[in-house]
Amino acid sequence: MKGMKGLILRILKQQVNDKRTLALIFIVPLFIMTLIYFLLGTAEDDITVVLRGADDAVTAYFEEECTVVDAAANKPADEILANKDADAVVNFSAGGTKIWLYEPDSAKLAAINGVLKEIQSTQGQTPPEVLYLYGENLDTLFEQLAYALLGILSFFLVFLISGVSFVHERTLGTLERLMLTPVKRTTVIGGITVGFGIIGILQSLLMFVFTVSVFSIECRGSYLGALLIMVMLSLTAISMGLFISIFAHSEFQVFQFIPVIIVPQIFLSGLFPLEGLPLHLDLLKYATPIYYGCNGLKKILIYGESLAAVWPELAVLAGLIVVFFALNVVFLKRYRAE
Repeated sequence: MKGMKGLILRILKQQVNDKRTLALIFIVPLFIMTLIYFLLGTAEDDITVVLRGADDAVTAYFEEECTVVDAAANKPADEILANKDADAVVNFSAGGTKIWLYEPDSAKLAAINGVLKEIQSTQGQTPPEVLYLYGENLDTLFEQLAYALLGILSFFLVFLISGVSFVHERTLGTLERLMLTPVKRTTVIGGITVGFGIIGILQSLLMFVFTVSVFSIECRGSYLGALLIMVMLSLTAISMGLFISIFAHSEFQVFQFIPVIIVPQIFLSGLFPLEGLPLHLDLLKYATPIYYGCNGLKKILIYGESLAAVWPELAVLAGLIVVFFALNVVFLKRYRAE
């Protein structure tokens, strides 16, 4: 029992003295659960709806839960949705009720169906037909989320490989011996980035080609644009992985950064609707590389956009690569001052 007691006390003492571990145990789970609560809870977004063929009683039902837009009522439904004049168009006719949405959105559809159920209980309306401007033929959940899965996996795997490998080089003493030579820090970071970049690019290209060809995921837009997004996302992951690994003393500590660096980005990538989050938490997506990668892939795979349409995402990812490259060069001097 004494041996077990000593082992327990030693483990507890080690954890207490490690501030990173304490934050991982007590703070990070609370932040992640809070983010999940807001993402999967009831959004505070005000849904705008265009009604057609609705009488005053039906309009009154919708006005209690949504904002009814009249200005765009004479436009075609696809034009209304494409211009973001409204979130949905609901048409009432003798043939039944039809709902047009920009893309599959469970939160908006649930809100509209909730109103229609109230109307059905009083007026006997038939179940509505749901139509989408984009994503109409995406029958499975995998097809709907393939763009996000490609971005997330591409970033996560390359981030992990580059971070762990760089720490491994340090533990072997390879980096320290290299830093004793006159080689510049920019050369070291550049060589490491390009080396891992080749691996990351090959992995991303393989993943994209495999997903499109084997699983028959349709790429409605520019193949070149999708591949560029994947490549830039991989290079961003490498730059971030190297930056994190500079502050890690072991491979295990690289894994400790995953709940902080990767997990929040996954929830902000587009897997869940971000509109209407309280406290403007949806603005956090603009600080995450995975969001830009997934958003660019969504434009191409789902919306059928061209290469020109994803230049903002490519520009942001390129900027992040440059920023983290510079930070890596600066902080690498902790191993040798030039």
